[in-house]
Amino acid sequence: MTLMVINVRGVALAENIDPDNDGSQYAYGENVGWLNAEPLGDGGPGVEVGDTGLTGYIWGENVGWISLSCANTGTCGTVNYGVTNDGTGVLAGYAWGENVGWLSFSCTNTGSCGTVDYGVTIDTTGEFSGRAWGENIGWVTFSSSGPVPYRVKTGWIGGGPDLVVSALETPSTAAGTMDIKNSITNQGTQTADPSKAGFYLSADNNPTVGPDDLFLGARDVPRSGSRWWWWDWGGGTDGEGLDPGETSTETTKLVIPPGTASGTYYIKAMADYQDVVAEIQEGNNVSVSGPVEIMT
Repeated sequence: MTLMVINVRGVALAENIDPDNDGSQYAYGENVGWLNAEPLGDGGPGVEVGDTGLTGYIWGENVGWISLSCANTGTCGTVNYGVTNDGTGVLAGYAWGENVGWLSFSCTNTGSCGTVDYGVTIDTTGEFSGRAWGENIGWVTFSSSGPVPYRVKTGWIGGGPDLVVSALETPSTAAGTMDIKNSITNQGTQTADPSKAGFYLSADNNPTVGPDDLFLGARDVPRSGSRWWWWDWGGGTDGEGLDPGETSTETTKLVIPPGTASGTYYIKAMADYQDVVAEIQEGNNVSVSGPVEIMT
């Protein structure tokens, strides 16, 4: 422990890891073992997450200190590095350790996402997820549900919208057309710009939209009476988006394409199907209905 104090002497003691004091401070690498994002406990030289980047240190018994920013030691004028935060919890950039070398927090650092897609993010609860990569140490994973669960969590909560399909009601049978009651909710922390929800006819109930799913139509989000101009009888909106916690609900009429074979199908609803809103989480936009018997 004395070695740890000497190595971080002069570092401003500020960290915001493990806010619930339940041990949510550990990442893991197969080649390096456990990595502690809150060494020396509360107020120590651990990781501090901010709106634009991370500072402080991670400690590993097998590898020593890993610095998340050149600002830790005031060396940015010589070697400018650090782990960045886009403000919504999407991390990038590099950390550095004398015994591990560079640790990359996103494939965007090297434009290699088409080959190896990886990265580290922080969700709306402050929990880290994903993996970082080091040429000398391999993968470092920031959360796992088992068999030995662990995670890193911060008290910092990212800003940004997060659109989800919070309700989807379909008929059990349909012929020609069908009415779909659907709700889109912004469960993020910032207002979501106006977008559209898309609807698809699918032979499977996978929670993703695939190339074989048939696009049926879309509707504007928001579509709420409280946001309509009272003089706009044509049904226009005021151009505002969904505030945090707000829900847009509508019954949307969809037309079943002529020639569709009779059988069992599913309706998939996708919030922000045109991908125009930069969200905290992009992988939770799709909801799938129960089975619908299409009769033609």
